Amino acid sequence: MTAGDNRASTDQWGSIQRVKAALQHQEPDRVPLDIGGTRVSGIHIKAYCAYRRQLGLAPSDPAWQVRYLQLPRLDEDFRSLLGVDLESADPITAKEESSIEKDETGHFYTDRWGTEWFMPHTSAYYDVRTFPLADVESVEDLDRYRWPNEASPAILDNLEAEARTVWFEKRRAVFLGRTCPGIFEMPGILCGHEKAWTNMATNPILAEALLDRFLELKLIYYQAAIQRVLAAGVEYFIIGESDDLGGQKGPLISPEMYRRMVKPRHTQLFKAIKEYSHGRAFVELHTDGAIRRLIPDLIETGIDILNPIQVSAAGMDDTRELKRDFGDAVVFHGGGIDSQYTLPYGTPQEVKDEVRRRLDDLAPGGGFIFTPVHSIQHDVPFENFMAMLETYREYVG
Repeated sequence: MTAGDNRASTDQWGSIQRVKAALQHQEPDRVPLDIGGTRVSGIHIKAYCAYRRQLGLAPSDPAWQVRYLQLPRLDEDFRSLLGVDLESADPITAKEESSIEKDETGHFYTDRWGTEWFMPHTSAYYDVRTFPLADVESVEDLDRYRWPNEASPAILDNLEAEARTVWFEKRRAVFLGRTCPGIFEMPGILCGHEKAWTNMATNPILAEALLDRFLELKLIYYQAAIQRVLAAGVEYFIIGESDDLGGQKGPLISPEMYRRMVKPRHTQLFKAIKEYSHGRAFVELHTDGAIRRLIPDLIETGIDILNPIQVSAAGMDDTRELKRDFGDAVVFHGGGIDSQYTLPYGTPQEVKDEVRRRLDDLAPGGGFIFTPVHSIQHDVPFENFMAMLETYREYVG
C-alpha cells in the first residue's frame, strides 16, 4: 500500500501510534488489526480452542469477555502471534462469571439485571429465557425494579489496572468496555423485543422513561469509568457503545422514530463522554444491519467510529461507496470480511478475494481498522481464519 498525502508522520510506528493515525483519518504504516479487542470482534470459545491447537499453542482456560456470546478473553500469546493493535479494559460483572448452573437441558445463569440466559446443550450461544421487565406497564412499575449500581467498586476496580497494563506494558490502544448494550437495545433484553418496540409506538411515555433510565445509568458508569482510565495515564482511548438498529433489510425502527426517541439520547450520551474525557475519548457505536439510511443521523450524534459495515445486509455491500460518502466523517471499524457467509462457508480463495476487495475499498487515506464484520463464530474453519490473516498481512506488507 502506498502512502498518500495524508500519511501520518512518525519516526517509529507502534500500535498506539498506528491506531491513533487511523482514528485521525491519516494513513498509518499499515491498517490497524483488531482481533479480540472488543465485545464484537472476538472469537467463539470453540473456534478459539481449535485455533490454538492448530497453531501449536498450549491449551487455555480463558476468562470470559462476553459470556452469553461465548467469547473468551484472548490470551496474550495468541494476541502477540496475530500482532493485534488494540485491547479492551473491561468492567467486571462478577455475577455472570460465577453463577453458571446446568441441568439435563442445558446451561443457564441470571445476570445482575435479573435476566435469565439459557444455552441448550445443542447450542453454541445463550439466549434470554426470562425477561425481568416483561410485565411492566407504567413508569411507576419501573420505580419498583432494582436498578444496578453502575459505579460500584465491584464493577470498576479492575478498569484502571487493565488500562494501565494495555497502554504501558502491552503498548496497545485501549478500548474501554461497556457494562451492557445500548439504551435502545437494553429494553428489548429486559422487556422482550416485541414489547419494547411496541411500547415505542403505543406507550411512548413508558418507552421514553425506560430509555432515560438507561441513559442515566450509562452517564453514571462512563463518568466513573473514564476517571479510572484517565488516572491510569492513558493518552487517548476508544469507548465502545452498542445499539443494534438494523435488520437484514432495513432499520428495526423507522428513521423518524429513531430521530424522535433515540437520537437525542445518543447525542446527549456521546457529548457527555467527550466532556468527561476532556476530549481524549473517541466514541464508537456498534450497530449491525442495513443502517445506511441512518448513517448521517449517527454522524450527527457525535460518533467518531462506526462498527461494523455489515456487508451482507441490504445497502451495505458497496464499501467503496460507503467510504466515499462517509469516510471523511467516521472511521470504519469492521467490514474486512463478511462474517455471515464468506468467512464460515466460503472457500479460502473466496475469503482472500473479499479481504483484498474490502481493504482496497476502505484502507486508502486511513480511517479504517481491520476486523471481520462481527466476532468469528464457532463454525469458521481454521483454513478460512488463516486465509483472512494471511491476506491482510500480504496487503499491509
